[in-house]
Amino acid sequence: MRYRLLSALSLLLIIVCGLPIAGRCGQWEIIDHRTEKEGLFDNTVNALSPAGDTGVFIASGGGLHVLSDYFFLPIFQTIPTTALTQDPDGDLWAATDTGLVYRITDRDGIWTAARFPFARDKKITAIAARFNAVTIGTDSGLYYCNPDGTPHTVLKGASFTALSAPSDGTIIAGALDRTHKKGGLVIIGGTFASRTGWVEELSGNAVGALYVDADRLLIGTDAAGAFVLDDTGIHAIELPERPGRITAFLVYNTTTLVGSDTGIYASTGGGAFESISTGGGVAPAGVTSFAPGPDGSLWVGTKKDGVYLMRVHP
Repeated sequence: MRYRLLSALSLLLIIVCGLPIAGRCGQWEIIDHRTEKEGLFDNTVNALSPAGDTGVFIASGGGLHVLSDYFFLPIFQTIPTTALTQDPDGDLWAATDTGLVYRITDRDGIWTAARFPFARDKKITAIAARFNAVTIGTDSGLYYCNPDGTPHTVLKGASFTALSAPSDGTIIAGALDRTHKKGGLVIIGGTFASRTGWVEELSGNAVGALYVDADRLLIGTDAAGAFVLDDTGIHAIELPERPGRITAFLVYNTTTLVGSDTGIYASTGGGAFESISTGGGVAPAGVTSFAPGPDGSLWVGTKKDGVYLMRVHP
């Protein structure tokens, strides 16, 4: 009987250790944590974007900075930066709470920022870039800005809460208008997963996060959880607990990550989502954004606790 028990325990240990996310062998570890005490300019991190192979752009209440080789380098300071989007050609677009949009270009390791005075009387709520131009969502309309900085009106009379701009010219947006006062998802100027216009299944749900992964769209809402839209329809993402507001997604290597007010959830290889933990039993909460880190690690931005660098414990 004793040998049977030991064999069963050994088999259980092998199974648990094979899990990449959940359980003791799947714990994450915090490699680095930067707050104002460690040189971060503001603990409120609104957005992240990768900078080269090892660094990360950090948009915060203190401006836009790059964390590279353990040093913070300013792109611009004191202007609260609310959103970032990476152009397919590698340029970065940044939106500020003053109605300004910046285009950041890396040439031979030197970053330059060109300022586009979009509209000081409009609150920029979301941005998405593609092919040297940027789509800008505000609390009163949607605009398209050419490379020369000239804005063109796409749609008025709606407030936009999240944007994604696939390469075919389609605009996918979380929006609120007179008909959909509580929010929903709208597909403009094209189709995605054979859908166009308002996606009725999500009407009444404020959308705060969007992420296109090949032929599927990940959708985060403020109160109803997370969803997937693909050719088979709309499906809820089953999370192990009530996540609060869904704020960020990232598909990285074989792992799908979901960030929320309460923490981080991960699924590897299409398996069930698990709440990730660290060796100390906790993981960053109040997540606002993700960015890929070096050697398979993960940058995590938070609402009040700066930026983390994490990885699965070896």
